Amino acid sequence: MRTIEKKYEEIKKEYAAETWNEYDLPGGKVAVNPNGLEALVMTDGRYPTYDEGYQINDYISETEKILWGAAVIELPDTLEIIVTKEGESYTFLPKVRFSITGKCVCHVSMDQVWDSSQKHYVD
Repeated sequence: MRTIEKKYEEIKKEYAAETWNEYDLPGGKVAVNPNGLEALVMTDGRYPTYDEGYQINDYISETEKILWGAAVIELPDTLEIIVTKEGESYTFLPKVRFSITGKCVCHVSMDQVWDSSQKHYVD
């Protein structure tokens, strides 16, 4: 098991997230709390993939706190590149395109119950 996967598993135990629903993502995994308001995300590469473009949420804000590792956030609409590292947070607002590239494990909190139908991939 690679270091990032070990860290992800350790952090899942810390958050008692071993029973949360888990899904594979391009370059990672996500474990979603049944309450729909938080998740743990392992990113190893770029999310979404270059082929998918950028993610945009219709109405949910996501605040991601890096628990381990580092990531680069790209916000193409404002031409911003933000480097984040362990202990730092960033809030993704609705209607804003973004991507995340890095090797990290994050805790994500949502301002409303997660609804995957409001998430889209766009150019």
